[in-house]
Amino acid sequence: MGAGQCPIDVSKVDVFFFAPQKVFASDGGLFIAIMSKKARERALKIAADKSRYIPEIMSFKQAITNSEANQTYNTPAIATLYFLNEQIKLMNTTGYDAVISESKKKADLLYSWAESKSYLTCFIEEKEFRSVAVATIDVDSKVNVDDVIKFLEKKKYVYGIDGYRKLGRNQFRISMFHNISFNDLEKLTKLLSMMIESKL
Repeated sequence: MGAGQCPIDVSKVDVFFFAPQKVFASDGGLFIAIMSKKARERALKIAADKSRYIPEIMSFKQAITNSEANQTYNTPAIATLYFLNEQIKLMNTTGYDAVISESKKKADLLYSWAESKSYLTCFIEEKEFRSVAVATIDVDSKVNVDDVIKFLEKKKYVYGIDGYRKLGRNQFRISMFHNISFNDLEKLTKLLSMMIESKL
């Protein structure tokens, strides 16, 4: 989920496999794999073993074959490829080190905000495991997060900060993707603080 702004040295891995759905501003249904020569050879060797069933949708051989022909197994929406390409161009202009630095700066902003407020806590307690792509922040049960989100959406101020639905927690899930500015995140923290504090 953090590919594109989480530090990675691809020379030290055989396969770097991710979906561009988050940081690269794309829709789901597409994956990207950067494979070493060793990984490519192993994938083709495994595929040649007919005793081992591999669904086409999960076949690296299929992905390799498609890639060599500049194709995809499933046809993605044009918007998926367009936004991916636009983000890559922007990242290349910005520079890898600057992209990583900016993501850390945004993560520090959100997690410091959560730690500075008595009514907020970071869902991931261990700092070393916190994402630099999406911050999940729990809110005191005295404040109904759903009401805050509905109000902000109705006013057309903020969209898409709902918590993880399956967890059923009173929380915000705030993206720090490359196309979201530090200034906008800073404004968001101030807005949320003002709303929450008015309800306590």
